[in-house]
Amino acid sequence: MLDSTPMPQLPQRGDEGVLNQGNGLTLRDQEAKLDQIQKDNFSLKLKIHYLEEALRKNGTSFQQQTLKENAVEQRHADVKALERELDLARQSGQGDVEEVQRRLQMLRAELEAEHAEAKQALEDEILVLESTFDDLQAEKAALE
Repeated sequence: MLDSTPMPQLPQRGDEGVLNQGNGLTLRDQEAKLDQIQKDNFSLKLKIHYLEEALRKNGTSFQQQTLKENAVEQRHADVKALERELDLARQSGQGDVEEVQRRLQMLRAELEAEHAEAKQALEDEILVLESTFDDLQAEKAALE
């Protein structure tokens, strides 16, 4: 049984190093590739933004609600990431604690504003629905 298990081997020193194992890109090529990837990433983010905007304008209420929920979930993820970064900065004494705290406060303020806005929109919708219900009840009574 021991004969069938391969033993790990350390790499040999010499011409077989990591830099000589088929990495044919120069630093300039790698930077160009990185630039292209960053441009592609920006382009995709822009496309997503415009598609989400079009969906907000033309989509069904379910799709619009889904977009709002995704935005809120993304905000929560941002807050959690900043909290982890802040904890790490506090523990290690590295990083800009004040900057992280400022960004965290901004995100919290944005979340609170979005929450208040959503709550107000729901309350407005309830008022409209109650008014419509009252009108329909009056119409029903008139028909009877």
